Amino acid sequence: VMLPLATVIMSTVWAIGLMALFGRPLTMISAIMPVILIAAGTAYGIHMLHKTHDEVNDPENKVTQIIQAASEVGIPIFLAGLTTFIGFISLLFSTLTLFKDFGLFTALGIAFCLLVSVTFIPAVLTFLPVRQSKTGPERNRKTHFQKAMDVFGAFILKEEKIILVVSVVLILIIIFGIPRLKSEVNFLSYFKEGSEPRVAEDLVKKNFGGSTPFSIHVSGDIKNPFVLKEMELLEKYLKVVPHVNYPQSMAALVGEMNNTMNDRYSIPPTREGVGNLWFFLEGQDILDQMVDPRESRALLTGKVDEIDTGIIDKTVEAINRILQKNIHNEFVAIDLENVP
Repeated sequence: VMLPLATVIMSTVWAIGLMALFGRPLTMISAIMPVILIAAGTAYGIHMLHKTHDEVNDPENKVTQIIQAASEVGIPIFLAGLTTFIGFISLLFSTLTLFKDFGLFTALGIAFCLLVSVTFIPAVLTFLPVRQSKTGPERNRKTHFQKAMDVFGAFILKEEKIILVVSVVLILIIIFGIPRLKSEVNFLSYFKEGSEPRVAEDLVKKNFGGSTPFSIHVSGDIKNPFVLKEMELLEKYLKVVPHVNYPQSMAALVGEMNNTMNDRYSIPPTREGVGNLWFFLEGQDILDQMVDPRESRALLTGKVDEIDTGIIDKTVEAINRILQKNIHNEFVAIDLENVP
């Protein structure tokens, strides 16, 4: 038990030490790396111990037998470690830095486990006494598990064609199903009902429309009535999109100010009319949050009442469809007074 455990402890220390050496933080993803290394990395040491215990039985030729056993089991251990290494290193193709770091350093940890298992364990075994192997009838006696494995192995060798055909069919089914995979994350599912994070999320959802904000950037002459009316139209569309709450932009502020000053909730038809209402909004903090000082860029903001990434993706798709089909993306202003 101690030798395989020692290999993963050393490997984990080296892998986390490399993270510190390269200045990579320990995140909620990479924090599970030691657990994975203990689960996956101990197998290499166990295989090495099992082989040496079976093969080493002569104290006089202990070192030679250990070398022979290590050379025989070394290739299977290397191939097992290689497949696991490739599995984790493939996370480098992820778009998230958290998963890239996790995949890279976990793969290095697996490589360390493999290296230590085929070097450190055989070296330690040369200093330990040779286990006395069973002899005579006792050696040939098999457990029920060994008998079951013999039957299973015989079936595999006898029906190899059936196994290959079934494997190919399963692989084709898996390949066909890959495009149907949908990835989504809901962090609330990590917490129990009634826990503080869930209570807080429900409170924010009920009173503030959700904790997931979104912003739509608008570029142009923000004081232009046509631009404000398109922003107002977009707000109306967003109000009927599922899970979208409290869409707000400068169009809403100008409309509310017009309602206060002139008892009409609407965008004035001229730029001068907008400018008169804009004057009363200047100096307020919300104006700085929604429009840049040059009044050439603005934000339309809102809240999504779910943190499930699958629902958020569908909401973003719905908003993009509205922008493409129902909203004019460009306006051209023509000064009629200067037209000949």
